Amino acid sequence: MSIDKTHKVLNDLLGVPISTGTIRNIQHEFAEKPETANFIKEIKRNLLPSPTLNLDESGTRVAGKTQWIHVASNKKYTLITVHEKRGKEGTEAGGIIPDYKGIAIHDGWKPYFGFDKCQHALCCAHLLRELNALIERDFSWAKEMKALLLEMKRIVDNHKSTDKTRLSDYYHNKFKSQYETILEHAKSEIIPNNTRKKSKAENLLIRFEKYHEEIIKFSKNFDVTFDNNQAERDVRPIKVKGKVSGGFRSGDGAEDYAKTASVIGTAIKLGKSVVNSITDLFNDINPIANVATE
Repeated sequence: MSIDKTHKVLNDLLGVPISTGTIRNIQHEFAEKPETANFIKEIKRNLLPSPTLNLDESGTRVAGKTQWIHVASNKKYTLITVHEKRGKEGTEAGGIIPDYKGIAIHDGWKPYFGFDKCQHALCCAHLLRELNALIERDFSWAKEMKALLLEMKRIVDNHKSTDKTRLSDYYHNKFKSQYETILEHAKSEIIPNNTRKKSKAENLLIRFEKYHEEIIKFSKNFDVTFDNNQAERDVRPIKVKGKVSGGFRSGDGAEDYAKTASVIGTAIKLGKSVVNSITDLFNDINPIANVATE
């Protein structure tokens, strides 16, 4: 909610007439507390050794201009930062990705590949959406690739449900052969044209060729998820706030919100009371200081 709406809710429901200025001051006080800073450090400390990391970014309005919300997260921890740049500079500012050595799961946005200390895995849910668009245009190879990805997911999920940690060589060889056959089919369906900008079908085919290993990594490493839904869920509250309140009036307000969202998102994942966690931080107690690393 916006600060103005928070003021109205507190006044109408609780009879507490706190001014918008006071609410803003309380938010800033919380975001700038040393223990809140230590909480954020603990989040970063636990994200760095994580075997996989989900990445995403989304635009938001700050002081009338578009800035970028960056998220790095896993099942237990959420780090949200805001930066005026969307690209590598904005991603680096979060202080995680430059030193991360695990597997980064993302939507294939090019600047992510600029970080070479980590491996990469592509979100197959994004690829399925692009394949669906081609299926509507009667590209049969897209239908075949979609079926293959979903079949791979089904087999991997079945193995996970029986506590298996890898696929057999039979499945790896089978999926590799099917993948390559579908790419050959795609090349016969898509007529390249060097005199104009590449079509969406051409670009998608190039991606499936270039990032074959990143696309199928979920079938080779069961720590890797089929999609990037974790990061999308973590960034969604800020996107909703942008729609409801229209964005942030200042850069400081956006940064304070990002810190608070990191605290709240992490507390929820760790099964801790959000109210108690915030109370602890106001009382100079870090509620996750002794939580084990992911």
